Amino acid sequence: MDLFNDFNSWLRNAKERLSKNSDPVGDSTEISSKLVQLKVLQAELPEGQLKLDAALVKGRETCRIVDVEDCEVIERDLAASAEEFDNYS
Repeated sequence: MDLFNDFNSWLRNAKERLSKNSDPVGDSTEISSKLVQLKVLQAELPEGQLKLDAALVKGRETCRIVDVEDCEVIERDLAASAEEFDNYS
């Protein structure tokens, strides 16, 4: 659960930062600053992938020891998070 929450927190933060910097409005200094922030976000994608991968591995491990209904919930949540990351990246 901690790994899942860590990934979702990372993704939520990244999306907020992307939203703040994706609008190409402002003077040249402001646009340059936004471009730098977008490059930083792009460079942080591997970190997000590592967090997602860790959550997926732990989710699969957890599914081995929980009942079928709980496993279905875990798999659904992880699949939704993976899709959300794919859409973000």
